[in-house]
Order: sequence, then C-alpha cells, then structure tokens
Amino acid sequence: MPPSQLSYLSSGSTDSINITSNGSWTVVDNQSWISTSPTNGSGNGKVTITVTAHSSTFTRAGQVTISENDGSGVPDQQISISQDGVAPILNVSTTELLFGGSQTQTFTISSNTNWSISITYYDSNGWLNFTPGVGSGNATITVTSTSANANDWEAELEITTGSIYKYIDVVKYY
Repeated sequence: MPPSQLSYLSSGSTDSINITSNGSWTVVDNQSWISTSPTNGSGNGKVTITVTAHSSTFTRAGQVTISENDGSGVPDQQISISQDGVAPILNVSTTELLFGGSQTQTFTISSNTNWSISITYYDSNGWLNFTPGVGSGNATITVTSTSANANDWEAELEITTGSIYKYIDVVKYY
C-alpha cells in the first residue's frame, strides 16, 4: 500500500512507490509542480513521483490519486503531497541615512517575500517620508527629509518580513 503522505524540501525530489494490484490502475496528480510516471499500468508496478523545486516562501500542497480501473470496488489510494517553501530573505543596502537638510536619498531592499517599513523611533516633527511602505521582492525605497530648519532630528526605520527585522538609523543634521 502506498504512503498516505509524502513531504518534500523546497529543492524538490523524486520518490518511488510500489503498487500491488491484480488489475489495471491509473495515477493522477492535481498540481503542475507534481508529475507521475507511468500514469497507468496493470498488475504490480512502481510509480515515480517527482516534485519540482519551489522558490516561494509558503508551503504548498497537492495530491496523487491511484485508482483501480477494473471495477473491483477497491477504493482510491490518495497520497497527500506537501512541499516546504524556501526560507525568507531580507537584506537592506544600508544601516544609516544622513540628511543635511531637505533632500532625498534611496536604499534598496533585496527579499524573496513580502515586507513592510515603519518608523519605530521618530522625532515627531513630520520631517521624514518614505515610499513605498510595503512591497514584495526587491525594491528601491525613496526617503525624503522635508525640513530644512535648524534642528537636528533622528528616526529609525524598521523593515520586516514578519520574521526578519532590519533597522536603518536616519539622522537629519543642520
């Protein structure tokens, strides 16, 4: 009897299962990233299940169903397939931005998942803006100091995926 569940790493892999039957059978998978070979046979046999590499961070699921074709009443055998996602990545191009008054700078985010930016420490004078504040994958972030008055101000930007945190110190000096 085939296993009821197979789990794979994000890199993908191939497994073989044995089929014991005295009749003809069919194998069907329900996801494009799963393939089976052969897809049908008669009597005892071996079926190869191949799962391709997965580049997203979420776990994905599918199913392989083995059915008897001879009307013998043998119930379908279902194999649940699960595949881990890759580990999330988050990198930022700098840890500090220095502004000498009213000006614009950029930094880059390198990521393979969703991220967001917030201000975690801020002199509440409304002098700092950034865009975009949320995104997915790689991006260039524009940060603007909107005040040229004679005060020194500080802020900290937090960039997170929900499980990884990076921080950028932002200083406006006069």
